[in-house]
Amino acid sequence: MPVIEYELWDMESANRLAAFPTRQEALDLVDEMFRHDGPEAVASLALGEIFQTPSGDVELRPIADGRALLDQVTAAARQPRAS
Repeated sequence: MPVIEYELWDMESANRLAAFPTRQEALDLVDEMFRHDGPEAVASLALGEIFQTPSGDVELRPIADGRALLDQVTAAARQPRAS
């Protein structure tokens, strides 16, 4: 199922904060928020992917939230970047 975009949500306010073409771009923003404002700034965030089902419907699939999202940011930071 092809991913259309990645969305970052604030779970407390139920607001979509941003949409990204790649997962890495979303993780980069979470990392920036964490570095600038600390763990409280990302505790209520959730990352999901918007994808199209075989029947053509568009759905949101959760990827990670809170601490699990921060763990993904940390893991992504350890991966070498393609240049």
